Amino acid sequence: MTEELRLPDVTPDDLMKRPIHIFGCGTVGRRVAEMFGRWGAPHIILCDFDTVEKHNVLGRSAQGYTHADIGVHKVEALANALARYNPDIAIEKQNRKLVSTETLSGFVFACVDDMEARMSIRESAFESPEACFLCEARLTDSSGRVFALNPHNVEHQARYSEPPLWYSNSEIEPGGCGSPSMYPLTAIDATRLMTGALFSFLRREKGSPESFVNMSRFISIPSFVVEEEEWC
Repeated sequence: MTEELRLPDVTPDDLMKRPIHIFGCGTVGRRVAEMFGRWGAPHIILCDFDTVEKHNVLGRSAQGYTHADIGVHKVEALANALARYNPDIAIEKQNRKLVSTETLSGFVFACVDDMEARMSIRESAFESPEACFLCEARLTDSSGRVFALNPHNVEHQARYSEPPLWYSNSEIEPGGCGSPSMYPLTAIDATRLMTGALFSFLRREKGSPESFVNMSRFISIPSFVVEEEEWC
C-alpha cells in the first residue's frame, strides 16, 4: 500500500480542542468512556444521575463496576476508574438529569435508555453550534441500533428525526439497555460501532477519502450481522 492510500492516523491530539460528552454511564456509556480514556482522550464529560447498584456489578447486566462502587454515583465511580489508568485526563462529572435542551460541544454520545432523554440530546445537539458529531445507541437483549451523524447536516437531521424512530417510553421494547436480560455482547458490539464511527469522522476531517459515518447500523446478536444504511 502506498503512503497516499494510507488512512491518516488519528491521535489524542485530534480531540484536544473538543470534549467527548457521554450521556449515560451504564452498560454502553461506561464502555465508550473506557475505550476513549484508555486511548488517551484528554477531556471527557460524564453525565448520569444514577448510582451503582448490585445488579450493575454482577450478572448479565453487569456494567463494569465493582462491589466497592455500590451506592456511589456512577459518574464518580467511572471517573475514578478512568483516572486510575489515565491520570492526566480532564474529567467533568455531572451527576444530574438532563434538562429539556442545553448547550453541548464536541463529540456527543447518547447512551441512555430513556426516549425523552434521547429527544433532549438530539435537540440540544441540533441547536448547539459547537457540537460536531452525534452518536446514539439503542439496545434490546438480542439486537441493537447505532446512529452516527453530523447534527448540523440538514439531511441527517431529517433522517434522524423521522417519526418511526421516536416514540414514548411505554413503547420501548422490553430487554432494552440496562435491563437484566440484555446480552453483554450487544453492548460490546454497539461500543465498537460507536467508537469506530468517531475515528472514521476524525479521519475524514484529516483528509481521508473514507466516507463519513452518516448512517444507521443495525446489530443482530448472536449472528453478529451488521446492516448499514447510508443517509447521504
